[in-house]
Amino acid sequence: MRYNGPVKQWGIGHMPSLETFRLRQLNPAALATERRAHIPQQFSLFIHLWRILSVAAVFVGHATKPDILFDVDVAILGRATIPSFLVISGFFATLSMSSGGRFIKKVARRYYTMLAMFIPAMVLIFFMDLYMIHVDAPILALDNFDPSMSFEGILFDIFNLLTFSGEYWSLSTFGQGVFSNQAIWIIDYIMAYTVMTAAIYLLSGWIRVTVLLAAVAIAGFPVLLLAPLWFAGVLAFEVQRRSFGTDGVEPDRWHPITLAGRLGISLSSADAKKLAFMAIAAAVLASVWVEVSGAGEAAYFWSKTLAPHDVRQYLGMAKRYPWQWIHVPSLFVVICAARLIFDGHVSKKFLRPIQIASQYTFPIFALHFSTMYFLQALMPDYVPRHDALDPYVMIASTFVICVAYGYLFFRYVRPYSDALSRKLFG
Repeated sequence: MRYNGPVKQWGIGHMPSLETFRLRQLNPAALATERRAHIPQQFSLFIHLWRILSVAAVFVGHATKPDILFDVDVAILGRATIPSFLVISGFFATLSMSSGGRFIKKVARRYYTMLAMFIPAMVLIFFMDLYMIHVDAPILALDNFDPSMSFEGILFDIFNLLTFSGEYWSLSTFGQGVFSNQAIWIIDYIMAYTVMTAAIYLLSGWIRVTVLLAAVAIAGFPVLLLAPLWFAGVLAFEVQRRSFGTDGVEPDRWHPITLAGRLGISLSSADAKKLAFMAIAAAVLASVWVEVSGAGEAAYFWSKTLAPHDVRQYLGMAKRYPWQWIHVPSLFVVICAARLIFDGHVSKKFLRPIQIASQYTFPIFALHFSTMYFLQALMPDYVPRHDALDPYVMIASTFVICVAYGYLFFRYVRPYSDALSRKLFG
């Protein structure tokens, strides 16, 4: 999709038309980066659907918290979503960084983009939290909601939010303090890995080494425990770049047909796709087996024997790293094999709605957790059972509120934030 119209004319004092707004939701810059990297529309569709399904799994998993919001534990739906998020994010961050640019500007722009989305959401969540604390809402019973209402505590939480550093070297199993949102923690990891990836692709020599060491020192050992997930996405991008090519990179060097030819094996394109389908099926079944058999959970409990409780507290959300690592091979195979299969075009009438829905996963991701408990606190005599109406009203209302927030953000905030971003970072 080529769009060079009103976007270039937007200034701080101009609002886009509704049609411009619809096009703007597609994130033209990201789509242009996909084209430069020779990402087929079908593969783009696959990744966007993967993101949508992952957020849906997280949403359902959080909406069915046993004993507080629901009485049936279906958390298994969301257990592979953290690895999925990090692998997909690593892939697309590498896609952006590999296209070149200035390190400081690219990293600053990435931070700015995240802040533009999350700061309004966190303001809403802050006031939700104040209300829930005031009415002694059930969320206060959760161990990872331990609000510090002191002035210093709130300032510290705001600092963590603005720098996405709440998980860095932190005793972080008790969430984000007064910010009850459980989703924000993963952004801390993503931003640390983004800086490392930018250093790898945009810097060289001793400057690259210095920045990487500084990033590791600032983020800390706990954050590094989930790094294999992110860098599996980085490696997946490199596989696709060397197999299919991007601007300035000769393709086919790692393509399965090329590699088979070097081994004296004749492999047709149809055969390669069949093998890719088989690889994806095997990888998905492997991940399902990890969850259903309890192998992942067993690995997690095994990791708890490696260090005393007080030491493991500093691992934060990464304390489940053996569980997450088990999914790395499967996710790596899926994202690489899918690129081989989904190599055609898709009707814009079908692709555009999926891409827009993918954009809305961010506001849903940012707001849903706190909104669920806030709505529960507003509903008198809430009944947390699957055979009652209350949980479903709460779930539907949460979804509507998150989508409405996304619409307002894309319609009224993002045009100004994007215009300011262009002025600041070019």
